[in-house]
Amino acid sequence: MIFALTPVISYAATPNLQNAFDATTVQKTAENAGYSTDSTKADPLLMVQKVISVALSLLGVIFLGLSIYAGYLWMTARDEEAKVEEAQKILKAAVIGLIIVVSAYAISYFVIAKFTATTLKV
Repeated sequence: MIFALTPVISYAATPNLQNAFDATTVQKTAENAGYSTDSTKADPLLMVQKVISVALSLLGVIFLGLSIYAGYLWMTARDEEAKVEEAQKILKAAVIGLIIVVSAYAISYFVIAKFTATTLKV
């Protein structure tokens, strides 16, 4: 418990740490990584990626809500078979939905990575 609450001291800081977060340093690092620092250009691929990420995140939150609701129904069923079966049905549907969401995320990540690789010619 003592080790978990004690602050960790790091002696690995370099003398140029003040310049590490300078605006020009961050901009050069982003440009070297292949990102555009010009805010007037809106890359349609990045916009699609953000929309897909937000949509799939919302679906993940819906899965969490359905799981909690099904668990609550199951815990408060008190040997009523109808409520237990309804909770099981909701939980099965939520797990199937989660599998679909995770596979959709994997497919969209793969497709966007391929489009980005061909556009940036990496």
